[in-house]
Amino acid sequence: MSSLDKVKELNYLWHIVGNQLREEMYKPDYNNINGLTMVDLSILQTIEEHSDIIFKDICKILKIPKSTLTSAVNRLEKKNLVKRKVSQKDKREYYLELTELGSQAQREHIMTEYTVFNQLLSGLSETESKRFISLFSKALKNNL
Repeated sequence: MSSLDKVKELNYLWHIVGNQLREEMYKPDYNNINGLTMVDLSILQTIEEHSDIIFKDICKILKIPKSTLTSAVNRLEKKNLVKRKVSQKDKREYYLELTELGSQAQREHIMTEYTVFNQLLSGLSETESKRFISLFSKALKNNL
């Protein structure tokens, strides 16, 4: 299989997983994440993982420009999922905090990923699952 064929196959498979995630997100059980983008979900996850995180650190972690973050945060604020707070360390900076609705949305996000990834791995044996995760992790670490 040529390098181009490998890339095409991976692209095809990647989009299947993305479609399954979107399909899961739009189920009635997950009202708080309907319509959120992958960037929005990544922001919610980052805020949950890092308390008192300021804008520039979120940009570094997610590798997105500040303008993209600002637009996404504006959307998330309108949906009452996050709120900005003035940083006590540097009054010129804002940090982000999940609202109660934002915490619920993050729980829904985790459940959608669990459902889709669990389905993906369910067709593999325990050994195959471990090997798949190991290889996927290795591929990512080699390119970060």
